[in-house]
Amino acid sequence: MRIVYFATWNETGGGNRHLANLMLRLQNDFDCMVVICSTVEDEIRDLFLKAGLRPQQIIFVPHWQKIFFVPFLFTLRKVFKKMKPDIIHSFGIQADIFSALSVIGLNRIRLIGYYESQPLTSNTGKLKNLFYSFINRIVGEKFCRTIAVSEGIKQELILQKVRKSETIDVVYLGIDNSWNNNANIAVDKNRSFPIIGTVGRLSAEKRLDRIIRIMPKIVSIYPKAQLIFVGKGIEQNYLENLSQEHGIENNVKFTGWVADVGAVIRTFDFFVMSSAREGCPNALLEAMSFAKPVIVSDIPGINEIISNGRDGLLIDTENVEIFAEAILKLCQDLSFAVSLGQAAHKKVLEKFSAAKEIESLKNIYNRYAGNDLK
Repeated sequence: MRIVYFATWNETGGGNRHLANLMLRLQNDFDCMVVICSTVEDEIRDLFLKAGLRPQQIIFVPHWQKIFFVPFLFTLRKVFKKMKPDIIHSFGIQADIFSALSVIGLNRIRLIGYYESQPLTSNTGKLKNLFYSFINRIVGEKFCRTIAVSEGIKQELILQKVRKSETIDVVYLGIDNSWNNNANIAVDKNRSFPIIGTVGRLSAEKRLDRIIRIMPKIVSIYPKAQLIFVGKGIEQNYLENLSQEHGIENNVKFTGWVADVGAVIRTFDFFVMSSAREGCPNALLEAMSFAKPVIVSDIPGINEIISNGRDGLLIDTENVEIFAEAILKLCQDLSFAVSLGQAAHKKVLEKFSAAKEIESLKNIYNRYAGNDLK
């Protein structure tokens, strides 16, 4: 069975890494390929190749062609007809629309949608959201299943009338823990200052400015405290300027995109996530797998993963005082911090394993490939 993944990403981040890992785990059972239309083609190609995918598995459609809607659909149609997929598994509402319209009449191909974040957001723009909503009414019924990475995302799909409840499966992201079966001591007790880190796109919905705003209070107590941002994005200049405004630029480091995210997470004492919205954040699961104490936003998606006070701290990250105090509390109670990290590590092993995610996807693929659309 051939599975072709289709995405229209314009950023590198957890979603790209997650897809690469999925393909590697599934390729013993399926013939996996990926088609991508992106403004950061070179970066995504490099990420996939370094992850272990073969060049012949990766097909890029030039991004400029997407400007011309109908010709782009014909280009995609030619690509998909040549690839002869049993299933096209598309990522996000834009990819859903393009894939569905491009294979009209190719009845053998089954469509599966996949959502790691909200389908329609204010960042997309009102006109584009109206267009997506309109076209989705035409193509939405063509998807035999839609996968949401959390109950929160499932509810958004229903609320925004992107999919019907009975067509949605919730499949949480999974982490491969075969290389990390023993929980690490999360905090370096011999160091006199904390290293605080986060991983993800430097984009508006991540609300990374909230982390910058708490650092003056942390630095006032621990002058050598470090804050590490792992990732790239359009917000970097803004965040760098904000660090300077708060006089903490020497305490803040931007690593950019890194191939081995785990190696950087190992250096953290605490992992923070200040997002305004999330699905099932891969970076959070990775931090938990390294037994890092996590201080994260109490929002849908994240609060499906973390139990407050047991395997992490769920807080209102918009409140600077509460956010800063949560980190200082862990700095001053290292035994509690370590216990949170160890409990987080155990939860990932039990509930968010790659094996569970892969088994769920296999069942969906095998169930719908070749079936008649209803």
